[in-house]
Amino acid sequence: MNEYEVQSLVMQARNVKPADKFVMICILKNVNWTTWTGSVRLSYISKKYDVNRKTLTRITQRLRSLGWIKIKVKTDETSHHPGDSLIWMQPKQSKQAMIK
Repeated sequence: MNEYEVQSLVMQARNVKPADKFVMICILKNVNWTTWTGSVRLSYISKKYDVNRKTLTRITQRLRSLGWIKIKVKTDETSHHPGDSLIWMQPKQSKQAMIK
């Protein structure tokens, strides 16, 4: 499986809102396809792709409930946004959840 195939699975997923698919594609843009892992902060996605922070939080909770991503709250001094969430995923492990 490659990046294109994972993106296709996301876009073909049934019963997933279009906004949720868009955010998932934004998250996938931060995956290292050599190691098949990736992480990105909510604040980065919100700024880079102009997604309202509250909307983004709701969407990521839905993606988490689908098993597509994991969320960790990062509260260290390197974050400009206290309590900023770090989204983490491994597409190979998420694949089974995407094709359900």
